[in-house]
Amino acid sequence: MNEIIATFDPIQTGLSKDLMTFGILTMVLLCGLVIGNRMKVKYEQRHYKNMLLMLAFFATLISAGATFFTWLTTIKLTPVVMRAQDMDTPYGTVDYTDIRNAYYYQDKQTAKFAADKVIKETQFLIIDEINRKSHALSEENYDIDKIFSLLEKQVKQLPEAQESPATNE
Repeated sequence: MNEIIATFDPIQTGLSKDLMTFGILTMVLLCGLVIGNRMKVKYEQRHYKNMLLMLAFFATLISAGATFFTWLTTIKLTPVVMRAQDMDTPYGTVDYTDIRNAYYYQDKQTAKFAADKVIKETQFLIIDEINRKSHALSEENYDIDKIFSLLEKQVKQLPEAQESPATNE
């Protein structure tokens, strides 16, 4: 029987601050583009109008792309469901017997001109399968400490876990 043990919902879903900002910016730029296109200018200023409209078009295009891809990222964040014999992640389903390794990875974003200065650190829970497929869960989106502790508990309960442990810290 493969009943659900725990469900870990994403921390950030729905209308996030970034999605709202990019969406509003896209709408404002689009309105500015339409209004600017309908404006009448003197003959001498027609080149400036065309240059500004082109700039507004590219800014609108970039903002619309950022809005779309931010929305797509929030849609792809699905709950992590842990069952007695397997778990579901946004990257698919993995059996506990197929897990080769599970570990934390610290991603450090450094300054552009000072390589020793760390600007931002993000911790990931990486779950490696035997077939070399990886599931990366970020601390920005999930409570990875609880997921890792429950994963470790479930893997240790497997019958073949007494021979070789699958998770390392």
